Amino acid sequence: MYNITIYVVSAVCLGLLYITAVAVYNRFFHPLSNIPGPLLASWTRLWLVYRTIQRRSHLSDLSLHARYGPCVRIAPNELLISNIHYFKTIYGTDTKFSKSTWYDSIGSDESDFNLLAESNLSKYWQQKRLISPVFTTQALRQHQALLARALNTFITKFKNKANEPQDLVRWMNILALDVLTEMTWSCSPNYVLAEDDNGNCADIDRFWQHLSWIGLLPTFNRCYKRVQKLLENVGLTFLYKPDTGRLSIIQFYISQIVARSKESPELASGHRDIAGTMHNHRAMKPELKKEWADIMLLHVVGAGFDTLGATLASCISLISQTPGCQSRLVQEISDAGIDEDLEHENLKGLMYLQACIRESIRLKPVVATSMSRTIPMQGMWVEGNAIPGGTIIGMNPVVLHRSRELFGDDAGCFRPERWLEASKEQHDAMEYYDLSFGSPARSCPGKNLALMILCRTVADVFRHFSVRIIRDSEVSRLGLPAFKEASFFVYKPYNIWAEFTTREKLST
Repeated sequence: MYNITIYVVSAVCLGLLYITAVAVYNRFFHPLSNIPGPLLASWTRLWLVYRTIQRRSHLSDLSLHARYGPCVRIAPNELLISNIHYFKTIYGTDTKFSKSTWYDSIGSDESDFNLLAESNLSKYWQQKRLISPVFTTQALRQHQALLARALNTFITKFKNKANEPQDLVRWMNILALDVLTEMTWSCSPNYVLAEDDNGNCADIDRFWQHLSWIGLLPTFNRCYKRVQKLLENVGLTFLYKPDTGRLSIIQFYISQIVARSKESPELASGHRDIAGTMHNHRAMKPELKKEWADIMLLHVVGAGFDTLGATLASCISLISQTPGCQSRLVQEISDAGIDEDLEHENLKGLMYLQACIRESIRLKPVVATSMSRTIPMQGMWVEGNAIPGGTIIGMNPVVLHRSRELFGDDAGCFRPERWLEASKEQHDAMEYYDLSFGSPARSCPGKNLALMILCRTVADVFRHFSVRIIRDSEVSRLGLPAFKEASFFVYKPYNIWAEFTTREKLST
């Protein structure tokens, strides 16, 4: 018994000694020891995990840079930077920087197609080139009637809810689900009519909330997955399994994929929707595996509905709350004489509408945490410091998009006019340093689809309704849930309460 006690005490002491030695090395002798940042962050990665669990990186990263400068050490081996001088090196088309190990948490052991998680840039470009023709603006234009059909259902529904407080975020998520599904399959689960998202929003939030922190601990994540799988095999399911396949909207998509696979080639090739375009494109590109095509269709909604819904809610809210913005936008639509012809080609010519959308996604980007990359083995210099290869480095789009160097002294304000007043050089710079749809080297394949839906939806909403965002004091008086926002890799607003008043037909 005495010997066992000695062994236990010795093991504990050795463990504490090891932890102390690592902490001392990380703080005083590590290659990053000269980089400013929170004291605990220099000792252990658990500081970053704790901060991520708080879901405030869209605010806390701004505070970190304000306190510590353009280069902040947020973990023993990770830097958060804001200097645009390093943007091209890290995110440019010729970058040698790979995605950090955090993105491994998004990957699947069962598939070799995941554009968001793929770390091999050559493979990423090969796969993206295969599916890109399906998502060009020209290809998507043929699906505008499906977009209009889903929006008409929403407009009709809301005309019956005029002058009543509505949760804008909730409704934009519901609309995004129906719009994306309608454009992909020529049908939808009709969530707008049901006035319910069938749990999809809560499920996708839990998915991202889990991955946002566990992806920071790759070894622990691998152990967690093994234990979770072992327990699941014996019928124990209390450990959360991050699987978007459980979402009801994904189950709907899978049922559509199965149904289409049973159709004759003639019938399958005749569908005028995104899935039909993908089918016909695959027939001309045999190297595009059916599995890859099917997964990409799943990603249209799985990786898109909640971010599209949040972006729509933020855009409509910012336009409605900014003095003069809503009236100027409505006047532009009226002056253009396209009240009944909201085709994408026409909407692209509404410069103030385009400026409003660009400005909203600048201030409220989809990703609100560091888009982390791994420095190649040759290392790099950052703010006069030699940074070794293997170090993780990244920028938070929220911080970058509020750069005064890029956007002026009022970079923190919603002012669409900045996009109209900018010189060509300034405009090109603002576009280049935009991480709203990913980096120049790895842009979102659904960007054109998202912009088409954003343009049409925003124009349609303000064409039919005058929108008033209910102030916090009134929200409290009405007993409604208060506004809040969170970031867990993606940015999410909640409880934006709005009142919609039906407009008279716009004059032309």
